[in-house]
Amino acid sequence: MDFEPGEFLNVKEVHYNQHGLLLLEGQGIYRLGERWYPVQAGDAIWMGPFVPQWYGALGKKRSRYILYKDTYRPPGHLMAHGAPH
Repeated sequence: MDFEPGEFLNVKEVHYNQHGLLLLEGQGIYRLGERWYPVQAGDAIWMGPFVPQWYGALGKKRSRYILYKDTYRPPGHLMAHGAPH
C-alpha cells in the first residue's frame, strides 16, 4: 500500500485474523489498540486479531508497506495448481 505524506487510513480497522506488515519506504505513525508507534522503512509490525489499527504517513516522501498474513494452504497446493517447482 502506498501513502503520500500526510495521507492516512480513513478508518480505524479491526481484522479477525492476525497479520503483519513490512514498511518498505518512508515513515509514519502506526496505532495498535490505544498505543502509537513511530515507524520507518525496514520496520515490521505484527497485529493480533481484533486489535484496532490505523496508519498515517509522515515525512516528505511516500511511504509504502506490504501486508502479510497466515493463510492455510494444504500440502501440495502450489504444485496442484501448476506452479513451478
